[in-house]
Amino acid sequence: MSARIDDNNQKPEFDLASDNVRNSIMDIEETHVIVKAERPPKNHPVDVREGTTLKDRFFLESLIATGGMGVVFKARDLRKIEAQDSNPYVAIKLLNKKFSARKNAIITLQRETRKSQILAHPNIITVHDFDRDGEVFLMTMEYLQGQPLSRVIKPNGIPTALPKNNALKIIESISNALIYAHSKNIIHCDLKPANIFITDEKLVKILDFGIARAIQVSDVFEVDESLNQGDGMNAMTLTYASYEMLDDKTPEPRDDIYSLACITYELLTGKHPFSRKSAKQAFKEKLKPKVVKSLTHKQWRALSSALSFKREQRPHNVKAFANDFFPDKRPSFIKTWSLPAIALIAMLTALTVYQNNFNLYSEPEMVVIPFSDLSQFDQEKVLSLLEIADAHMMVQRYTEPPGSNAFAAYSQIIKIHPGNPQALDGLKKIADIFAQLAQKHIDQNEMQTAMNFITEGLKINSSHESLIKLQKILQ
Repeated sequence: MSARIDDNNQKPEFDLASDNVRNSIMDIEETHVIVKAERPPKNHPVDVREGTTLKDRFFLESLIATGGMGVVFKARDLRKIEAQDSNPYVAIKLLNKKFSARKNAIITLQRETRKSQILAHPNIITVHDFDRDGEVFLMTMEYLQGQPLSRVIKPNGIPTALPKNNALKIIESISNALIYAHSKNIIHCDLKPANIFITDEKLVKILDFGIARAIQVSDVFEVDESLNQGDGMNAMTLTYASYEMLDDKTPEPRDDIYSLACITYELLTGKHPFSRKSAKQAFKEKLKPKVVKSLTHKQWRALSSALSFKREQRPHNVKAFANDFFPDKRPSFIKTWSLPAIALIAMLTALTVYQNNFNLYSEPEMVVIPFSDLSQFDQEKVLSLLEIADAHMMVQRYTEPPGSNAFAAYSQIIKIHPGNPQALDGLKKIADIFAQLAQKHIDQNEMQTAMNFITEGLKINSSHESLIKLQKILQ
C-alpha cells in the first residue's frame, strides 16, 4: 500500500494543507511530525493509493505530501472533466487512521471546515468540502502550485531576510486575509510560515484556517457538552503561538496578531524575534526583540506592540496594526456573503408548510416561521446546531450517546424554529436509516436487534411507513 513519486528533476509541488513538503523537511520546531512524502505513512487511510477514485469522482493522481493529520494527493475531479473545465485539479487531504478514529475531533473538524467554506478571499485557500468515502475522511480544496513561505525565507536551508518591499507585500496580503476572516469570527489559531503559501503567480494564500482549533478546542457548543473532552492532539506551533494560546485560553484575534508579528519580524530580518523560543519561555527569560532598523519609528512601535506577550498590550485588531504599520496604504478586503448563497436563500424563503409526518414536532397545517423573522441570536444558534447535527450524522451518532447526537441537535432546532425544513429532513433521514438497519437484521434473523431499531425509529417518526410495516412483520 505505497505510492511512489518520481522526484528526478521534478519541480516540487508543495503540500496545501500540511507543514511538510516533498523533498523538504521543515524545522522540528515548526511541526510535530516530520515525514518525507515518499510513501504514505503506516497510519495512512485504509487501502488508498495513487490510482484510487474516491466518491466516484476524485481520481488520486499523485501524492503531494504527508503530515501529522494524514496525506495530501493531487486529484482530478471527474465532474470537472465531464464539464470540460480547463482546470480539473483539486487537492485532497486524507485523514490518517489515528485522527479518523477520534469522533470528537472529526465532528469539530467538520464544523471548522464548514466555517472555512465561507471564506471567499483571494488570500485564503478555497476549501470545497469535508466528506467521507467509507472509512476514509477527506477534505477537498483548491489545488495550488508554488511553495510555502517557510521555504521562501529559507531558500537554501538558511534563514534569509526578504527585500523590504517584497516582505511588506506579503505582510499586507496576510493582514488582508486575517481582517476578512476575523470579520467572520474565524480565527486561524496556528498561523506560521508553513501555513502560508506563495503560488507561482506570487499570490499569497493562507492555509488551514481553524484546523488547529478543530484539534484543540473542547467547547464545541453549549448544548453539546459531551464533546468537551480532550483529544490529546496538540496542533499549535510553539514558536508562533501566543502566550494565551499556550495557556489554553479561548482564542481571539489578538492571538493571530502575535503570530503575524513573529512572521513579519522574520520576513524583515531573517530571524525569529525571540530566537525561536516560545512566548512563555521568552517571557520567563524577559527577552526583547531587537529593533528592525529598516522600519520607521511608527512601524516599529506597531510591530513591537504586536509582539507583546500579553493580549491587552497588543493592537486591538489586525486592522489597527495594519493602519500603523502601513500608514500610507490601508489594507482592503473583499466583501462577500457570510453564508453560501444557496443555503441562505433556502433559509430565508422557508415560507410554506413543510409536509411531514413527525408527530413530535409538527402539526398537519403548521406554518413555518420564516428564518429571517428569528432573532439574530436564534438564527446563529440554529445554524450552529445544524453544523453539529451534520457532523453527528457523518460519524453515525444518530441517537447515541445521550444528549450528544444528531437527533438531540435536530430536536433543539425544532424547539427554536418549529418546522425547520433542514431539521425535519434530518430526522426523516435518521428514521430511514433505522428502517434500513432493521431490515438488515431481519435478513440476518436477528429479530430482537431489528425490533430495537424499529422502536427507536418510531420514537422519532411514529408514522414512518417502512418502520410500521417491519413492526407488523415481527409481531
